[in-house]
Amino acid sequence: MRKILVFFGLLMVVGLWANPVQPAVIQQIWFDDAGDLILQLGRGASWLEGIEANIQCGDYSTILTIPEGDYPMDFNLSDLMPEMIVSREAGQLSIDFMTGLPDEQVSWGTSSDCDVSSPVGNQSIYQFAQLIPDEWEPFSYNTWAKSPNPDMVQDYHCSVGCDLTLGVRNLQYEPLANIPVYYQNYDYPIGHTDAFGSFYAELPARNTRIRVYHPNNPGNPAFDLSFVAEPYQMNSHTVVLDYSSVDDPALAVPAAQLLLKPSVLRPSESMVVEYGKDLPRPLTMELYDIKGRLLHSYQYIGAQTWNPPSLGSGMYFLRMKDADKTLDTKKFIMLK
Repeated sequence: MRKILVFFGLLMVVGLWANPVQPAVIQQIWFDDAGDLILQLGRGASWLEGIEANIQCGDYSTILTIPEGDYPMDFNLSDLMPEMIVSREAGQLSIDFMTGLPDEQVSWGTSSDCDVSSPVGNQSIYQFAQLIPDEWEPFSYNTWAKSPNPDMVQDYHCSVGCDLTLGVRNLQYEPLANIPVYYQNYDYPIGHTDAFGSFYAELPARNTRIRVYHPNNPGNPAFDLSFVAEPYQMNSHTVVLDYSSVDDPALAVPAAQLLLKPSVLRPSESMVVEYGKDLPRPLTMELYDIKGRLLHSYQYIGAQTWNPPSLGSGMYFLRMKDADKTLDTKKFIMLK
């Protein structure tokens, strides 16, 4: 029976040559209230029932025969390896299936080469398939991130990560559209800034790198930020490039200037909105938030005192349009 199981395991290896994504076996690990390290094998382990795996944590190791049963399945490594010394602050764990299958390994702590930072409280470290955009077609590989709680990880996935918001501007603080944003060390961008110079993404909570290049100098990043993301963390940054909007075909060149006075408001305060001098017909004034969502539309027939609706603190944009043509966009800030 063992030989048959090993044979099927080797067939999986052959299949992996044609499929670059390795079926994940470890779903997550975490420390329980007693400080014991818990290993959870996901549904991928059901294909390896009866196969021996070498589990190593630091200088300690043990052999585990993958049991039959319903997965996910939890194992208390502190019970399996009573002599094991492992801490939340820093550590590493690996599993070797001893059949030629690729091993799985994760590290946590404060060093720059760790997958995630030290888990605190009920946080777990889970494995998932990271989808990577590519010029031809997306591809995936298995990597690690943190979840707020083991119960929030289902089928190698957690819906909670971190939020990233970038605002890309030129020296005149005008938004720069269609600027690529690069994630980790990938050569293909994960997205581009919108018409408001904004980029938003939901990212896993893990060691993260974000890059933005100057359109005229793609060799060196103008913005290169590395940080360890935490669950629920909000990361908001402004990138200023020495880049004129006149040279950017993605941005409209206004025939006149939209003026907002003042450009910083508090609740119940109003501003003067003025565009151009002579208007042959009414225009449309649109209000957007920093994520590019249209909040309200107004008719503009000339210089006016405008009372914004009830808005939370943050950056917003007023855009003047003539039918479908964008004439100009200006930002303003609401403070509370």
